[in-house]
Amino acid sequence: MEAETARTIERILRTQFVDEAEVRHQIDDLRPRLVAHLEQARAYQPRTETVARIHERYVGAWQGLLDGLGAIGSGFDTGDYTRLARGREAMAAWRDGLVGVAQDLRALVQQLGVDPGGATES
Repeated sequence: MEAETARTIERILRTQFVDEAEVRHQIDDLRPRLVAHLEQARAYQPRTETVARIHERYVGAWQGLLDGLGAIGSGFDTGDYTRLARGREAMAAWRDGLVGVAQDLRALVQQLGVDPGGATES
């Protein structure tokens, strides 16, 4: 899901928000998958405080992205282009948030001496 979302964000950014129809198409295509992913992520119950903190950041990054996509749509609807800027900021924050989560997970794996070889990317 992360790679697919990153590609969608790149497609949106390439439009520079000039092609409203394309941006709306990309958002409309992504939103249902994002909502489903967020529901699955929220359903996960971490068993340790450390994992719970990482999980909270992960869910927060996805929720921020969803809110940002909503701001973009609202910006187009109302002509309030500061909302487009908020949406763009949310996309950057999502990327930065996932990088931070990945770093935290990597550090936790190293700390625990776990072999992540069986892990799969979503």
